[in-house]
Amino acid sequence: MYRAHVPDPTPPTKPPAPPDPLVRQHETDPTWWRIHVGTAAFALVLFAFPTTWVEWACLPLLIVSLIRLGTTWRAYPPLLRDPLAWLIFAWVALAWLSLLWSSDVRQGVEEAGASRFLGLLAFGLVPVMRSRRILVGALAVGFLIGNASQLSHALDVITWNRLPGRNSGWWDPVVGGSLLCAALGLHLAGALTGTGRARIFGAIGCLITGAALAATGTRGAWIGAAGLIGAAIALTILMRRPLSRALRDGAILAGACALLAGGAWLLAGDTIGQRVRDGISEVERAIDEGDYASDTGARILMWEVAVEATRAHPIHGLGAGAYSHFAENNSEHPQAARLTHDHAHGAYVHAAATTGILGLALGLVAWIGAIWFGIRGRRGYALGPALGLIGLGAAGVFDTVQVNAQTAAVGSALLVLCLPSCAHAANTDEEAP
Repeated sequence: MYRAHVPDPTPPTKPPAPPDPLVRQHETDPTWWRIHVGTAAFALVLFAFPTTWVEWACLPLLIVSLIRLGTTWRAYPPLLRDPLAWLIFAWVALAWLSLLWSSDVRQGVEEAGASRFLGLLAFGLVPVMRSRRILVGALAVGFLIGNASQLSHALDVITWNRLPGRNSGWWDPVVGGSLLCAALGLHLAGALTGTGRARIFGAIGCLITGAALAATGTRGAWIGAAGLIGAAIALTILMRRPLSRALRDGAILAGACALLAGGAWLLAGDTIGQRVRDGISEVERAIDEGDYASDTGARILMWEVAVEATRAHPIHGLGAGAYSHFAENNSEHPQAARLTHDHAHGAYVHAAATTGILGLALGLVAWIGAIWFGIRGRRGYALGPALGLIGLGAAGVFDTVQVNAQTAAVGSALLVLCLPSCAHAANTDEEAP
């Protein structure tokens, strides 16, 4: 008897897709995965060390990244499609392009060359962004080791050549102050938005970093830290958590800052008070009498020269490295040649002077965009890179953070950790340091 063919109602099942080597590399290639994560963390720890260590920190990471390229190459197409990454690339490219009209190409190469850390870190960190929590923690640990160098100096165990009342450990006081503003941002994220161990570790880190900032004697970093704390409290209130809890956390942090400030005043009130009084006096002499022969006065003069240079070349600027040449040969200020440095002692005025309004705008949009993407959907120490960028940006009012090797390296790491193209591979809800 003939039977009609009845199709099987159950559709054939597809064989399971092979695991993505990039996503599952910690399972398919565990040994080299651990080595890659380890060298990445090691590099970030060394970013808080003296300059020579910073310069060589990425070498092991670069070697491992090249060895693993056959597995990790899939991480880079999303990066190449990332609008923020292209914006950062345009900012860097403009600095290099400006060498075409710079009057000091040698100095310009040194300034633009600070962008090398961005390329090295994008190449080395993106494939292991799944371990973002470890990478952020490595930065925090590096800063705590730097704080240990300050403690060593205070105890006369290992000391560095510093002026009285300026304990910055192995960092230059100004650079150390800027770096510690970034470190304070990392710890504020844990203290304000973390839970459990992250909150405890963040609170302790804030206290240590606050004391370390006070010890540097760097007045610009003190102002930057105050701005960072205000921004962090405001962001906490604006984020998704209940308003009452945010207000409570903000009040606790404000109280802790008050206690820390009181303790610092009891321990070094005369030194801190004298630094503040000196700063006010130097500003008054510079503005009222035209006396720029002081730390703060020279900084004001350098800002004025940068504004003068921006007015002379508003669109594309003097070119990278040309600030000092302009101050010595073209500035109308009679004291400019004697008192100015190779840079304008301020990230924003220096960017405007050397790469014009175009370069300043590109840098600001890239920086703000990274902060925006670094904030979205994150809490605890995962929020740390965004707050670290805010802290470094606040310190940048008084320090040229984009051309100094140590601050450029830390800023580059924070930018890469905030890239939206890296979010798909990162565990953004992890909080522990």
